[in-house]
Amino acid sequence: SMTGRVPGVVVGALVLSVLSGDGLRVLFAASILVAVGLSVSGWRTRTTPPTLFAAGVASGFGGATVGVGGPPMAIVLQRLTGDTIRGTLAVTLMLGSTLAVAVLAVAGEVAASDLGWGAVLLGPTVVGFAASYRMRHVLDRGWTRPAVLVRSPASALARLFQAVA
Repeated sequence: SMTGRVPGVVVGALVLSVLSGDGLRVLFAASILVAVGLSVSGWRTRTTPPTLFAAGVASGFGGATVGVGGPPMAIVLQRLTGDTIRGTLAVTLMLGSTLAVAVLAVAGEVAASDLGWGAVLLGPTVVGFAASYRMRHVLDRGWTRPAVLVRSPASALARLFQAVA
């Protein structure tokens, strides 16, 4: 997935320098909503190197353009065990977000205020990480997939609302 994340971030940075943020939010939100709809309808992805690469590309692109990189990976991983999903997403999003910020900074798409907001959000990130340790037993009782299928469209709808508002 990380080998796919690199070109996804690079292409995302290039596209971001040319296209409107609102159009990208709508496109990304629609793609996530379609993927979740397919998942709920019974469509299954297999977790193979090609699907992980594709999810990495989509994750990198979404992370670089609209700040939402988790859903593509979560949708591909949704049928794995909770500890595998959490561990894979944690590493992928941590490394991928760092890569995205670096590439976007080189592309001139990162303002000082962006870095300030990132610093502000570190606290809630640490709290969420600590809470996730305590919540793992709940999620591992069959709630991981439903959590993925609720959280992914929620982030897509938030970006869609942001674009429309």
